[in-house]
Amino acid sequence: QLPFVDRATFRNRLQLAFARLEEEVAAGRIGCYGVSTWEGLRKAPMQPGYMSLEVMVRLAAEVGGAGHHFRVVQMPVNAVMLEVATLRSQSCHDRALTPLAAAQELGLTVIASAAFAQGQMSPRATEGLAEAFGEFAGLPQRALQFTRSLPGVTAALVGTTNIEHLREDLRVAARPPEPARARRLARALAR
Repeated sequence: QLPFVDRATFRNRLQLAFARLEEEVAAGRIGCYGVSTWEGLRKAPMQPGYMSLEVMVRLAAEVGGAGHHFRVVQMPVNAVMLEVATLRSQSCHDRALTPLAAAQELGLTVIASAAFAQGQMSPRATEGLAEAFGEFAGLPQRALQFTRSLPGVTAALVGTTNIEHLREDLRVAARPPEPARARRLARALAR
């Protein structure tokens, strides 16, 4: 909505949505709620469309109190879309943090979307993934391991219509996340 309405209207709409969702929690129809954005958390604060996690949590607290149920945020993150892991765009408790770190600090669960960059992996990212996660069978497994290993990511979404691809993706779950390797690769690719 941010490209079409001013920031005050957007915040008001978001707060009204949160109030309605708190009603749904109170009625026992849902347990929690969240937001999903493609660009809002990948932007710098002064860019159009920027979204602040701290503001969203404050809006949720204004309608739901300290025990509000705003708990989840979904954002794209992969080896070519690194902003949420590298850009210190979020003000959180008077510190500049990446969206992933801010989400952790604010108690939000992060669901990563676009772990495979929608098939638009750059040669540089492909090479970096092969070097950092070469023990995995191919690019999809390497990309998934990278995304799920980033500190702050709780789960990485994958989508497929091919059962064999799903089996390949699930093999990644047999290995634990590797945050140190993912951090190193994110820093190298962000340069």
